[in-house]
Amino acid sequence: MGGLKQKSKRGKFSRQNKAKIRKLSGRTSAKEGRNLDLAVIDEVHEMVNSSLVSPMKQSMSTKSAPLLLEITTEGFIEGYLDQRLSYARRILKGEVVNKRFLSFLYTQDSEEEVFQNKESWYKSNPNLGVSKKRSYLEGIIEEAKTETATRAYMMSKDFNFKQNSATAWLTDADIINTAIFPPEQLKGKYYIGALDFAETTDLCNAKALFYDHESGQTYTLTMYFIPESKADAMLEDDNKLNPEKKDYREWARQGLVTICPGDEVDPIIVVKWFYSLYENYKMTPYMCGFDNWHSTGFKNSFIEHFGEGILERINMDYYSLSNPMRLLESALKNKTLNYNNNPIDLWNLRNVSIKMDPIGRIMPIKKYGQSKNRIDGALGFIIAFAVYSRYKNEFMARG
Repeated sequence: MGGLKQKSKRGKFSRQNKAKIRKLSGRTSAKEGRNLDLAVIDEVHEMVNSSLVSPMKQSMSTKSAPLLLEITTEGFIEGYLDQRLSYARRILKGEVVNKRFLSFLYTQDSEEEVFQNKESWYKSNPNLGVSKKRSYLEGIIEEAKTETATRAYMMSKDFNFKQNSATAWLTDADIINTAIFPPEQLKGKYYIGALDFAETTDLCNAKALFYDHESGQTYTLTMYFIPESKADAMLEDDNKLNPEKKDYREWARQGLVTICPGDEVDPIIVVKWFYSLYENYKMTPYMCGFDNWHSTGFKNSFIEHFGEGILERINMDYYSLSNPMRLLESALKNKTLNYNNNPIDLWNLRNVSIKMDPIGRIMPIKKYGQSKNRIDGALGFIIAFAVYSRYKNEFMARG
């Protein structure tokens, strides 16, 4: 394939037999009309169905000895790879006969084996000690013992165990922290603000995150906001506005929820809560993160009360949320985050699962995908940690 460079052709080209090697686009249309002898398809785990593979396979129908190679690790997407692995295992068990299908499956016998028997790692890593370092696996195993997301990614990519795209995040042992503190303890301090805004059926959550240099503890004050129509919906038989069936009126009496008149959360009332922290305790926002969802009214009112330059937009994507979510996980597990034993925070944290992308970044989703599993309070924490991580040095210098 070492012929002269062809300006009008991509890839490698041979004048002798007019053969060529080139990469193909992931678009289905780019596979049609080919006349392939050999195709290598990598990262099969990302395919939802066979729409990319079938045209390539069909293009080999005129060949006497075509070869189609599919190579991949495990992944997080339910789709094409699951079908191929099921078919391969049926062949290996003798349930199906296909002389033109050859499979090599490098897998462990169990997840327990991964943690208990280092010598078994060759089963899923036949190149161990050659191109893959044993020291890498030893290090990632230790990290996976304490970090949920690391464990899920490691099990998929290093040991070929299928992981759900939505993985359980934290246990009660990780989340529960019964420590409490009086707000007066934080009087006069700067804080990182956070807002996960919702106008109607979801909860709206505002948080103020403080750091204490002496104890190394992080503290949060929080307030939830819901419209009056949602607070009263618990009394109705057809409970579409309050499927979680929580008594928000009782939480309001406890000072945990603010109920806004009508059918929507008023952003002015949210800003007034932040301002009440200053009025009552001289607490000042250093920066405040928000998710920009229907938040124009909040932004304008916040600027009127606290001035320009302290609002920080946090996008709801893997890039923005992955690292803050890991910071929150670490703070919860190490009990360095004191959320004043807020029962709504606890409920919201329990409702979180993690969704992982192909490169191991994570973001929160509702457990079991159910709308009644509110996670707005957890998003409030994550937004606060996102801003904290961006402005940590400056914020810490304020004391």
